[in-house]
Amino acid sequence: MISSEDLELLQKQIPNMSERDRQRHLTLLTQYKKEITKTKAEANFLDFIRHVYPDYIVGEHHARLAKLFEEIANGVRKRVIVNIAPRHGKSELISYLAPAWFLGKHPAKKVIMASHTADLAVNFGRRVRNLVGSEQYKDIFPDISLQADSKSASRWGTNFNGEYFAIGVGGALAGRGADLFIIDDPHSEQDAKLGKGDVFLPAWEWFQSGPLQRLMPGGAIVVVMTRWSKLDLTGQIINQMAKNDDVDDWEVVEFPAIESDWVAMKDATNKVKVEFAEVDNDKRILMGAALIPDKPIYRRDLNDEEYYVYFSKATVRKCMEMFFSYGNQNNATLEHEHPLRGLSVVESWIVEDKDKDKTAISFSL
Repeated sequence: MISSEDLELLQKQIPNMSERDRQRHLTLLTQYKKEITKTKAEANFLDFIRHVYPDYIVGEHHARLAKLFEEIANGVRKRVIVNIAPRHGKSELISYLAPAWFLGKHPAKKVIMASHTADLAVNFGRRVRNLVGSEQYKDIFPDISLQADSKSASRWGTNFNGEYFAIGVGGALAGRGADLFIIDDPHSEQDAKLGKGDVFLPAWEWFQSGPLQRLMPGGAIVVVMTRWSKLDLTGQIINQMAKNDDVDDWEVVEFPAIESDWVAMKDATNKVKVEFAEVDNDKRILMGAALIPDKPIYRRDLNDEEYYVYFSKATVRKCMEMFFSYGNQNNATLEHEHPLRGLSVVESWIVEDKDKDKTAISFSL
């Protein structure tokens, strides 16, 4: 392979060549660059994304997700759960781009993609199908094409007899097998916000009787979802692992929108110990979100029944105003007693568009 330095040197020499040599070298360079792009994108998921989706903005968490999926596609990981907040590009990467790349590398294998509704799953199926049939895709995988007699959005195949099948969570899987089973957001946000634990159980029951029974030998399952409850699909899988040594071991990868390790709570001899993050020997800082609008908060009542509570944006703002109006920013206990000096309260925001997202009030005291 020509080094980048030699390639740059050759490009600089082209203007000084005869017309015949110039055209010949330009053709060879174009072919060589295409081959480099093809080789890199076949092996590297991010390079594939950059070619077929040049406008896709890759963040740090996308790069980590891409590396994770490479290991899944290469058979290194078999059971993976990815917990990530909404609007972080997880579905675009895992449910749209990843199946296309996987089928390019393994065109004879079978992919099943499930989401909380059949319409959503079929929409991804349509987009993956169209990508596999595109010219950009053929630049990387020129030998792969769609079967002429199998091109529906929910069910289509490759010319190597590979298959793609889209289904809603709870749908029938009889007669279907999967080398790669992707489950993207098995719970709808609307159901999750009802605050009832039983809304999560249908997905868990379907998961046990469906995906786990439909894997081909050596197949992989990827669950990508937002966490809602201890009873959601992630919670049920983790609970089953803790109680049963005979079940598969799962890897759980967290991508929190707000870091949750800013304070460690430890129960030692029935006493809760709070440890602040140490900045240096003289200064310790405690930071964290006290209330997050519309975030489900797990609770139990006096009868040990489970339920969830939520705080609207207006309620959170009212709490903030009362907190400062009472001067509690200088108080260090849950009861807002025992004022201490040298404490800081900092408000932070997740901004998707710095030109459009404007905060009404921000402060640093």
